[in-house]
Amino acid sequence: MISMLHPSNKYTLIEGFDVVDMQVVNTFFSSPEAYWTLKDTDAERHRAWTASDSFALLDEQGTMIGGFRFITDRSFFGYVADVFILPECRGQHLAEWMLDTAFTSQEYKSVKRWALRTKDAQGLYKKLGFKLPENQHWEMELRK
Repeated sequence: MISMLHPSNKYTLIEGFDVVDMQVVNTFFSSPEAYWTLKDTDAERHRAWTASDSFALLDEQGTMIGGFRFITDRSFFGYVADVFILPECRGQHLAEWMLDTAFTSQEYKSVKRWALRTKDAQGLYKKLGFKLPENQHWEMELRK
């Protein structure tokens, strides 16, 4: 279980659905900024966040200002989902810090392959070592 204080001592990253504020999550992911999840319902989001390894980034008052989910077997594969920082808290490299903290933690550092999808945050993920898959033609998906 991850609980890590940001170097500024202003933020804490905590793993566990019990610290996730679903009202904050639902409000953010219902905004046009969250283009990838606009059609999802609050109930679907709740199910996804409870079934995943969920993380909350809290400010000094304990208010959730960001977070993300990992879907992983903790050995071979992991998927990074729903990464967000509230707009008023951006510009401090918090997304980069919280993901790097999780990737290098004892719980997740042995995962051999991480995947994600983004159309507008490639710069962030490149800083963390992500690149386009070498064998894109191998990847398939089933959509329902």
